[in-house]
Amino acid sequence: MLEPNRLFPKRHQSTLPCYMGDQLIQGDMRPAGLYFIKIHKCASTTSATIATNIARRHALKRNESICRVTKNGFFFKNDRNACKVAFAHNHASEIPYLKKRSKSKTLLWTFIRDPTSRFISWFYHVEVSREGKSERELVSQAKIARSDFMYEFTQLDRRTRIRHYDRESLNMSHRLNVTNEMIQAVLDQYDFIGLTERFHESSVVMKILWGLDFGNLLYMNSKRSGSESDSFDNKCVKLRKSNVSSTEQLYFQSSHWKSKVKGDEMFHAAVNRSLDLTINRVIGKKFFDVQLSAYENLLKRAQDHCMPSTIFPCDKSKNITRRLRRIDHRPSFKKVANHHKFDVGTNSTEEKIQMDTDMYGPCKPCYLRDIGCGFKCLDDFYARESF
Repeated sequence: MLEPNRLFPKRHQSTLPCYMGDQLIQGDMRPAGLYFIKIHKCASTTSATIATNIARRHALKRNESICRVTKNGFFFKNDRNACKVAFAHNHASEIPYLKKRSKSKTLLWTFIRDPTSRFISWFYHVEVSREGKSERELVSQAKIARSDFMYEFTQLDRRTRIRHYDRESLNMSHRLNVTNEMIQAVLDQYDFIGLTERFHESSVVMKILWGLDFGNLLYMNSKRSGSESDSFDNKCVKLRKSNVSSTEQLYFQSSHWKSKVKGDEMFHAAVNRSLDLTINRVIGKKFFDVQLSAYENLLKRAQDHCMPSTIFPCDKSKNITRRLRRIDHRPSFKKVANHHKFDVGTNSTEEKIQMDTDMYGPCKPCYLRDIGCGFKCLDDFYARESF
């Protein structure tokens, strides 16, 4: 079987879906709107910022009024007519009817990451920084981590996810063929999949394919390991930088770990191939390189300009910023952490977040929590730069 790959398609901005109201189009059991599948420790906060930028800026370009967040915090919509965007740490198969989506009425994308790097980042962010566990528990946690977490997380059909476990009884050759088939199916189901390691490149590919402007891609980094704090349950915690010992590195090179992440490594390689193919065959390498250079230059200047005025959830003293205290109502992260160990078949409302409905008020420093911090300054900067 050929190695899985896809040329991600172009889609003009005028055809991007912009819907209001309930999750389902009335009279049609298929979802509509913008859907970002948010995978743990795959630049998910930054990607959610860009997803919300797209929803808000696309609505404004259509002369609609600004989007608002629904009371359950899962879908963003306007009181009248604006773009709806959904993102949460849920398996794609847990979003109702998403597998039946109309591609003309939805935009579906995600980002993935090298599985070993992703797991280590998750362990230090959640287990060490937030839960206070010892760094020396890294290998013991890795041994009970779920196999092929990312490509299972992105599958739209729960029956396909169950099929994943049947692969264990197959011989290696047949198992690789089945995995390749499943990865190809995921690639074909999504409008775009990017790589965390190639985040700027992936973002520029999205920008070109979907006819966006650079203003959609501007963000401030709210989580910087070792230098910033992270807000969680109305308190701030210092992010601990990963420190993997030589003994622990040996485990991550072992056949036991490699077997556990084989599917995710194949998935990552397939997305990497697809990015290169899309850049070379759909966009054109020379044009892409010019766009990438322009974006990285603009982003650096925008971040330098807006950093002094940007209010993050935690201040330098590791305290919750006063203006954000009343809107940080996240549930316990233990439910999220369990995604790495067990098949969570619970109702997705476990991770829905109660948020203030005034999502884009002039006094809000962020869209919500640490997503989109500094968006007003970035908007103003881009408006001046693009005038």
